[in-house]
Amino acid sequence: VTTSRHRRSPMSHLLRKKKGPVVTQGGYLHKRSFKGHKDVVNCFALGDSHLFTASNDMTIKVWVLETGSLKSTLEGHVQGVCCLCLSDGFLYSGSFDSTLKKWDTKEMACINTYQGHLEAVYAVDVTGGFVVSASRDKTLRVWQESSGKETATLRGHMGPVLSLLVQDRFMYSGSDDATIKLWDWRSGAEVRSFVGHHAGVTAVKLADPQLYSASFDATLRIWNVKTAQCVRVCRAEAGLKCLDLGGGKLFGAGNNACIFVWDLQSNAEQPLLSERLARAGLTSIQLDGNSIYCSSADNVVRHWEKVSNAGALAAQ
Repeated sequence: VTTSRHRRSPMSHLLRKKKGPVVTQGGYLHKRSFKGHKDVVNCFALGDSHLFTASNDMTIKVWVLETGSLKSTLEGHVQGVCCLCLSDGFLYSGSFDSTLKKWDTKEMACINTYQGHLEAVYAVDVTGGFVVSASRDKTLRVWQESSGKETATLRGHMGPVLSLLVQDRFMYSGSDDATIKLWDWRSGAEVRSFVGHHAGVTAVKLADPQLYSASFDATLRIWNVKTAQCVRVCRAEAGLKCLDLGGGKLFGAGNNACIFVWDLQSNAEQPLLSERLARAGLTSIQLDGNSIYCSSADNVVRHWEKVSNAGALAAQ
């Protein structure tokens, strides 16, 4: 149901358009599509000059951002690749095969494998010589980056752990049990829980003094970090897989192929607008200046750019 409080732009006809620029009603110009995967693209990582994409086809592909050309395909996982993290010239990946891998992005080679999880690895982050991972096995694990040795296992969630974020000594984790937990990851101690979502928490992002979360319950929530109280609920028309912030706006990626946009200065629950950016559900988004990159269940990563002359371009 589309409410009168925001505009939804039907994009299916634009995505099928073969000639001329593709522009959404909200002013996003399609710049490039990265096509080559044979299955769902679960996530991506943006580097300075390269784009890394991870897919259920068991591969990671490396693309040249400026040209869109495929540079390399990284193979090694034996099931689909769920998550990526780019840090200091190295790429870290987690897979349905229950392992994490560390890749040298210059040599395009796997240089370490982290084994210990019992099921799929859904999220990974890197901090201070340690790798932290979240898994379907309901645990978070901490590893020495160089040796691959597991140093800690954090238990407390009642369902698969879908998302994580490390900030100094603290870590936030979102779970299919609908909660977010704050941990002291060095000691393994659980600090507090954030309760309010009604389905799995798919993404967490910190912008002090607030925590932002996305969920399959079709909401984004904003939390006071110190009190764990929800201070705002943003409602979408579909379950949300990812979120990002930029330009005073909050963006959510929907499993109906739409992004939803809210004004951070407002308390409104309904989005300002929604835009269809793919042919199937979005799996991840990232803002980069005026650009939005999004991966999708249609096996493609797309680059869109916010433009001021959308009307003139659409008329071409």
